Amino acid sequence: MKRPYYKLVAKANSDGKHAILMYAYTNEGQFKRSISKEIGVYIKKDEWDERSGSIKGKKNHATNQLLTDRLARAYRIIVDYDVLNMHLSHEQFWKEVHGTANRESFLEYYEMESARNYERRQIGKKAYQQELRTLRKLKEWKKEVIYSMINRKFVEEYDAWHAKQFKNSSYDGITERKRSLIHIYKYLNRAKADGLKFIWPFTNFRWPPEKQRLDFLTEDDVRDLMETYEDPDWIQKRLREIGEKRLTRKQDITQFCGPKSVERIREIIRRLVCMCMIGARYSDAIRLRHQEHVFHDKTYLIFTPQKTKDTSGKRVRMMLTDLHWKWFWGPEEADGYLIKKISDQKFNKQLKLVSEIMEIQINLTTHVARHTFATFYLRRGGQIQELQRLMGLSSIDTVMKYVHVTDASMDKGMKQVWGSW
Repeated sequence: MKRPYYKLVAKANSDGKHAILMYAYTNEGQFKRSISKEIGVYIKKDEWDERSGSIKGKKNHATNQLLTDRLARAYRIIVDYDVLNMHLSHEQFWKEVHGTANRESFLEYYEMESARNYERRQIGKKAYQQELRTLRKLKEWKKEVIYSMINRKFVEEYDAWHAKQFKNSSYDGITERKRSLIHIYKYLNRAKADGLKFIWPFTNFRWPPEKQRLDFLTEDDVRDLMETYEDPDWIQKRLREIGEKRLTRKQDITQFCGPKSVERIREIIRRLVCMCMIGARYSDAIRLRHQEHVFHDKTYLIFTPQKTKDTSGKRVRMMLTDLHWKWFWGPEEADGYLIKKISDQKFNKQLKLVSEIMEIQINLTTHVARHTFATFYLRRGGQIQELQRLMGLSSIDTVMKYVHVTDASMDKGMKQVWGSW
């Protein structure tokens, strides 16, 4: 196979500046792809030396070093394919050029892919900061991680090292450890999809055991939410109290507790009450539509739950009451949806404010509503098998955690009633 020829040139953009592009010539014909977005370099026309393929007068300039590294990587990709006697197509070449920071270093790959996801807004700022925290821990544990080092022992040893970081504190770090491992899983999976070769480390890997904590709302909490929804003046009063503690400018306080803010809080409360009454995952709840999922003259809600790309295979058939229809959005209110759509992140963020307004002492999230539905159902005499079907769960073991919650609550109640006699 004839090896491609590569060079760097400057090409004028419509705005009068110049972006650095890579041209490649192969036996398949000439083709070109811009890497200016990835590099983020724009220069003036007279700064570029066409002959040397670099910025004039700046031999040790960081940009020149970046361009040199980019070319070196391109040639290394070609040599690797040549040694393996594998055909390197245009498409595969550009995929490898754009997909790896260093074809040997997993840490460089992780760092570059995470930054690209953030730049493309595929992850938010908080998620990006969490991924960088995992990267810092990996670098603290090992200065370099090459793909030949990666196997099940690699992740087991990293998790054991990570667990030691919390040894002298009261915090067990289970959530932090799992989040860190999920980040590693995510970018190893991407590296695997990009054709990088290593032993998949998560086969038969035992994840850190998570302490089950099922927060849920009490019946009094839900009734208070319903009453608060009907009292916008009280919501405004509470927002003003919170705003006066948080903010200093009078104009900001007025905006914080204005009519739009009050209405937004009311919508969040309404959405939360709806979630408590159907017990679906939030991803399932926001796709329910009047025309597609409501049957028999508004008597039944029927849908198939989904979790990521796979369905649980359990169709939910839930009877609806007048109370459901009091809180659902009407067919014309929310583009035909039963629950007005909002992103999971925004919903959870607003729930924290609702929790502060209502003085609810638990970490209020979308999943708390699902736990609340299950707990209410069992406490009112519902059967485990029925709850399994209503929540679309494929395993009875998942339902049993709610039984433990209600058992613990009953034990506490008995102790309060009879323990002091």
